[in-house]
Amino acid sequence: MLNVFGNYVFIFGAFGFPEWGVAGVALSTVVSRVLAMIILAVLLYFRLEVSLRLERFLQAGTEAYGENSSYRYSLRRGAALL
Repeated sequence: MLNVFGNYVFIFGAFGFPEWGVAGVALSTVVSRVLAMIILAVLLYFRLEVSLRLERFLQAGTEAYGENSSYRYSLRRGAALL
C-alpha cells in the first residue's frame, strides 16, 4: 500500500511533492521495500526470538549481490558484443 501511495504522490506531484515520473516510482519502490525489510527484521527478532547476527546477514547479502551483479554485467557485455 505504501508503494502505491508513493507512486501516486511522485508520478502526479500530489500533496506538494514534485512530479518525478519514473524516478519517483523508483524512489517509492526502494523506500517501501526498505521499510518492509526493517519491519520483517523487527518481527523476526521480537516475535520469533531470533537473534540476528548482522555480520552473517550482511555477508550472505553481499555474496548474493556479487553473484547477481556479475551475472547481469556479463549479460550486458554479451548483448553489447552482438
